[in-house]
Amino acid sequence: MDLEMNHIESVLSVIESRIGQEEDLAYWSYHRKRYARSANSILRAIRPMNPEGIRILDIGSHYLHLSSVLSELGFSVFGTDVEEFAESELSRKRAEAAGIGIKSMRDGLETGLFPYDDQERFDLILLTETLEHLAFRPDRMWSGIFSLLRPKGQVYLTTPNALSLRRIPLQILRLLSLRGYGPNLESLLRKPGNAQHWKEYSTYELGRYFKILGLPVSVEVSHYRYKPIFRSASVSDCFGGLCNLLAEFVPPLREELEVFVRT
Repeated sequence: MDLEMNHIESVLSVIESRIGQEEDLAYWSYHRKRYARSANSILRAIRPMNPEGIRILDIGSHYLHLSSVLSELGFSVFGTDVEEFAESELSRKRAEAAGIGIKSMRDGLETGLFPYDDQERFDLILLTETLEHLAFRPDRMWSGIFSLLRPKGQVYLTTPNALSLRRIPLQILRLLSLRGYGPNLESLLRKPGNAQHWKEYSTYELGRYFKILGLPVSVEVSHYRYKPIFRSASVSDCFGGLCNLLAEFVPPLREELEVFVRT
């Protein structure tokens, strides 16, 4: 482990100690490796610059986990989310403790109207584990996001890989058994709307995504995995674990996509 990752791990431990037994500890623990990966990638992406001069906006900041890590690393961090999260007592307390400016996104992502004026601009905007939840045409959203970037600003995305080797056999099994394809019925009808994965993307699709929207950007995609290879002793999970092992040798088939969009 290099010195940078050692530093990130120490920061993660500090943040984890503050979470204690609060309601989001399980979510933090499940995504901890993703936060480490994201922090490391962001540090490498802006290494030539002084972290204290970098302004980061976390759209869909949830309970400010990644925001807190980046704030602890020295960045000026701001978060915005729907009122349910941004106005929660947990988020408010965490934002105050970490020095994060948080605002409610009252108009929703679809409108592209964010609670920042023309003088507020950011070097990096995060949209992590969010793209797959969007069930609307994103033209106005992206117009709003890019209007908030400083010159040479970047957008950082993470999202599940539609071509994950772990997922493909399950979808084929559903097709062969004539049960359907895509999001399953139980998930559609029982999960809250903002928790549903409406569309997952492949590397190819993300490359085409911004071209179709007519946005003059470059897109850099990496592939990774943050969840355990084997997750339980069930037959399906053991099979999924074998798929994950194979995907370690074929990166485009790993479970997650990490994307830098550069203007």
